[in-house]
Amino acid sequence: MRLPFGTPRWWLAFLLADSLLVLSVEANTTAITPAPATPTACEAVELVAAGSAWKYFVTANAPSDEWKAAGFDDSGWASGMAQLGYGDGDEATVIGYGPDVNNKYPTTYFRATFSVTSTTIYSSLTLELLRDDGAAVYLNGTEVMRSNLPAGAIVYTTYASSSVIEPEESMFFTVTVPITALVTGDNQVAVEVHQATAMSSDLGFDLRLTATTTHCPPPPPCDTQPPIVRFAVIGDYGANTPDEAAVATLVKSWGPHFIITTGDNSYPNSSTQALLDTNVGQYYWEYIYPYHGVYTVSVGGPIAPVNHNRFWPSLGNHDWYHTLDAGPYRAFFSLPNNERYYAFTVGPVAFFAVSSDGAEPDGITAASTQGQWLQAQLAASTAPWQVVFFHHPPYSSSSVHGSTPSLQWPFQAWGADVVLSGHVHNYERLAVNGIPYIVNGAGGAPLYGFASPLPESLVRYSASHGAQWVEASATGLRLQFINTAQTVIDSLVLGCAPGIPPTLTQRMYLPVMRR
Repeated sequence: MRLPFGTPRWWLAFLLADSLLVLSVEANTTAITPAPATPTACEAVELVAAGSAWKYFVTANAPSDEWKAAGFDDSGWASGMAQLGYGDGDEATVIGYGPDVNNKYPTTYFRATFSVTSTTIYSSLTLELLRDDGAAVYLNGTEVMRSNLPAGAIVYTTYASSSVIEPEESMFFTVTVPITALVTGDNQVAVEVHQATAMSSDLGFDLRLTATTTHCPPPPPCDTQPPIVRFAVIGDYGANTPDEAAVATLVKSWGPHFIITTGDNSYPNSSTQALLDTNVGQYYWEYIYPYHGVYTVSVGGPIAPVNHNRFWPSLGNHDWYHTLDAGPYRAFFSLPNNERYYAFTVGPVAFFAVSSDGAEPDGITAASTQGQWLQAQLAASTAPWQVVFFHHPPYSSSSVHGSTPSLQWPFQAWGADVVLSGHVHNYERLAVNGIPYIVNGAGGAPLYGFASPLPESLVRYSASHGAQWVEASATGLRLQFINTAQTVIDSLVLGCAPGIPPTLTQRMYLPVMRR
């Protein structure tokens, strides 16, 4: 949709019949945040951004009881940028834990100040907390959130209720805070982070506080049981490993209408169609049309084949290796346009596959021939949702590869609602320029860890392989990352959450392709 991420959206009704007709073929260390500019109606304003500067106190004894209050003197406290902590390797600021590695301090304290020009312009307040292990948050001296801590009085020697591991230790937990907790002028947010045991190996802390302005229009009406398009997203998967098999089995258990990929469809390369058949066809041949390989029963199947394509890949760097023009890849798949980059629409969602490797002859910058093509395609789309997908991530906190500046195109300004990528073998969700950027490269190849997280990073996960499960209606888009143990690691809803009928009647949606 073409409104800023997280704001209410209005749409015309979009109706799908049981069969969709094919219409056409084509380090500042001062822990003070200045007051934001006066916002416009229904704008989300970050009062405290993730990755902000904080004062912190590593101590063998509790500070005075006034440490939560606005007037407390924290001039003697150290300062640093979030994420703060130790032991995980993803900290922007590494803090201490005392002299004894086997008897770490149980509690560490954090403070930050922010200003608001007037409390009357805000209607709601949302607090998001990353804590490892447990924490309590105070706004202007009042407790507004407690997470993984016992009930009752909390003191310096209180331990967290349980130890946390990935993915929980990298997740933000969200609560709604009464707007009355704010005051006009300077506000103080104070946090105490508690370990689960004296021998805990790590500590982590970050926080985001977001306010929404008054006079918001009501949210769009939700469809209770709309026709829903369901699809899976896999990336960096074509390794012919047990992990690829586990992901394929997971994906097929969902019964997706189709599958899209974020590249690296075949390892170590895509130099022959036979290798592509081993690494892709063996697992997903029923979704590929026309299919010319040797497999008749694939891993995780059986799935009934159909007479139209349901597999939409994008080119990764391994798909270019040992080829001049990705010829075997383009011969194995049957795709629109030049088969390197293309567009198609299924129901309420328009998809735009981009060729992101430097070998792409039409260029990989926003001003390139390919970039101009994407801008024009997005401008021409009338679908409720615009999904752009390709291989190299514009933004990534991964310890391997990381961000790709040449792919940092103005996707939001051009009309994209979400940008999907791969290349780094983990999962990460970021928010950049008002839209989500999701890195999904955990489809089968060996996993990578993370370096220091980017300020835009919201969710990071690299503990196991998995895939995305996406459901779309005319008014909502829900994206989940689910690991091979069938645990939902991350869930994001854009617009109004699509309704899910109690009993799914599988509908077959034919793609509308644009060249």
